Amino acid sequence: MLPDNALRASVPTSSRKVAIPRLQRPAQAQNSVRDRRRVSRACTECRRHKIKCSGDTPKCQHCEAMGSNCVYVMPRKDKLRDVTERAARMATYLTDLQNRVSGDEAERIKQILATAHDDISDHRQAPLSSSTTYADDSGGYVGSPADDDAMDAMEQLSIEGLDFVDEDLFSDSRVRATGFIGKASEIQWLRSTILQIEQGHDGLVPEPFGSVASERRALTYGPTSSEHVTSFSFYLDNDDIALNFEVDPAKLPQSETAEHLLGCYMDTVHHSFPILPRKLFENQVKKCYNARQAGNEPPLSPKWLAILNLVFAIGAKYSQLVAEQWQAEQTDHLIYHAKAKATGVAESSLFDHPDVPQIQVLGLLAFYYLSIGQISRGWAASGMALRCAYAVGLHVRNEDPLASPLKRETLVHVWWSIYSLERLLGAMNGRPSIIVDSCCSVPLPLSFADEQFLNEAEIVWARQLTPPLISPSASSSTGGIPTPTFTGEAEASSGAYFKAVVQLGTITQNILSLLYSTRTIVHSAGELGDNIRQLENRLDCWAASLPPEFVVGHQIPGNGFFRESTLLAFSLCSARILLTRPCISGLRAREGYPNGPSPFMRRMATMCIDAAKTATGLLPDVPNPVFIYQWGPWWSIVHNIMQAFSVFLLGMLYSVSDETQALLQHVYKLVSWLNAMQNPLARRAYLIALRTLHFVEATILNSDFGLGPESPGLSSQFPSGFSPAIDGNASGLSALYEPLKAGFSQSGSLFRGGPYFHGTS
Repeated sequence: MLPDNALRASVPTSSRKVAIPRLQRPAQAQNSVRDRRRVSRACTECRRHKIKCSGDTPKCQHCEAMGSNCVYVMPRKDKLRDVTERAARMATYLTDLQNRVSGDEAERIKQILATAHDDISDHRQAPLSSSTTYADDSGGYVGSPADDDAMDAMEQLSIEGLDFVDEDLFSDSRVRATGFIGKASEIQWLRSTILQIEQGHDGLVPEPFGSVASERRALTYGPTSSEHVTSFSFYLDNDDIALNFEVDPAKLPQSETAEHLLGCYMDTVHHSFPILPRKLFENQVKKCYNARQAGNEPPLSPKWLAILNLVFAIGAKYSQLVAEQWQAEQTDHLIYHAKAKATGVAESSLFDHPDVPQIQVLGLLAFYYLSIGQISRGWAASGMALRCAYAVGLHVRNEDPLASPLKRETLVHVWWSIYSLERLLGAMNGRPSIIVDSCCSVPLPLSFADEQFLNEAEIVWARQLTPPLISPSASSSTGGIPTPTFTGEAEASSGAYFKAVVQLGTITQNILSLLYSTRTIVHSAGELGDNIRQLENRLDCWAASLPPEFVVGHQIPGNGFFRESTLLAFSLCSARILLTRPCISGLRAREGYPNGPSPFMRRMATMCIDAAKTATGLLPDVPNPVFIYQWGPWWSIVHNIMQAFSVFLLGMLYSVSDETQALLQHVYKLVSWLNAMQNPLARRAYLIALRTLHFVEATILNSDFGLGPESPGLSSQFPSGFSPAIDGNASGLSALYEPLKAGFSQSGSLFRGGPYFHGTS
């Protein structure tokens, strides 16, 4: 065999391949070095398409050109660091838990901690790669962490650890009525304000949540204080709503009264809660009363009777709030409620196989409980309605060829009505929802006015233009944030308003599940910050897509869509508050971090306060309850007021004196509104708000504890005409403060001392 060089020599010179240098264009020559630059990491979109990624932030060249979301996945070493930090936080939690259990459980926790300690220590001491990247305030990524203080400030996200129970919820009827209250509720925020003040001592604000010490405090603050969450609840769950006499479910009110009650419901509630087909139901009621007058009353379905009585109950409650001249006794709404329970919510019908009327009965019952301040009962009824809706498949797209377009659209409205109600109740009591977004494929409601619903041809045509799956609640099973496409400004109508309500509700549901659930304990501050940014962008896109008629300031009371714009404004403020509440500590710099909170934290904290100010600004300066009942969310306005009130108090803990004085003016306005509303729910909220505010003034602001009408301070700051009422009697601030001073001097805490605070309205 010939050697290789001999073979090469034997090949004719003319047949050899000659390398021809490639010609370079001038532009290529200048950029050749830059093109050959190897980026540290490619985005997920470029990896999926197997193309070269430019590595630019916040978007690479390909994603910028295609309009795609540009996401850079963290390297393995960064993931390892995050997992280690999570393990350390869980170890902190277990260490605290070990001191609260005994026996075998304590020994088991000790073994787990002993096993995990060395691993956590070794990984923490290992050097990290210099290519570690972090999310910056623009949503992109920056290089190695040159500013550690800014990232440390991100740890101030006040997730306050896991939800837990720190009182015996079975001890008495009052505690059972309140039940569990989660950290998304303004009730917990009020409690957090008082506990932080008590733990700070002498008016000093404790460390914001996020450090190891503060996380331990967040996980244990309940048992160290006797202030149970029940003491801060202003809802009326403990009030007895049962009647002491029998009612006849089949006995209906007079025709004129029924017309008034039905009008109250349809004019103020239906557009936000269209669980009933308006035209069809109104025609049914009209036929029923016409037949009664003719002496030929047809037999009525028990469930339809229950629906009618619940509509009357909700209308009767509204008529009392606005003091209608034709309203009857104060117990009328309770009588209608008792009639509905006797037919549609009786045990014999409650456990029947579900159908649409049963779902409508439960949904209306939940709304009625919400309107009278019984949110625990409302939450339970809403959960039963959702279970029944799941059982009949309302959560998925209906492709039944035998179902008419009108029936399909009615079912869509039934589902989204219950969905929106569940979301609102979840924000009020902080409890988790049974809605599984990843399993929902029902389309959004059409932007139709009520009068268009009888035209089935238009419904078919509109649905043909709708994508197969447009539900923004249908997210991936991995828990990612869905990104629905908000179309441009639509024509203003009642249908367009409800569609906007649904879209905002799905965003709010994502906020509750991503920022107020147990998953936050295993997420790093950077991941939580990314979630907040994405949700903020969704809220901005939603607001930009609204028709001009739905924007506050474009309408005047009584004209156009003033009510719809006001309702949407309150809902948007509430969503922004829920989104940014974990960042409220960004108002104040932490000791030991000279750079203070990161720009992101400071911006989110400011947004939280601004949202509360906007909600307060929706209320006229001079309290006029009838105005807000007529044009606002009369069924949840106390929740909106107390949510903003608690945010202002939390903001005062982290603000300098000048900012605190500015926040106090908004606080005084809200308390004045609660005092003027004079219904049982607002009265109880007023008493709790006034006590909380007095405690804050006496500690944080170093005010004299014996404030009264003749003293400067609290009472001198209220608007003119303010007359505090206790149990319905205007007797001045001094009468209110006497039992407060006694309770404080005896126990050292504003809220201890029992009967006065825990008294009913």
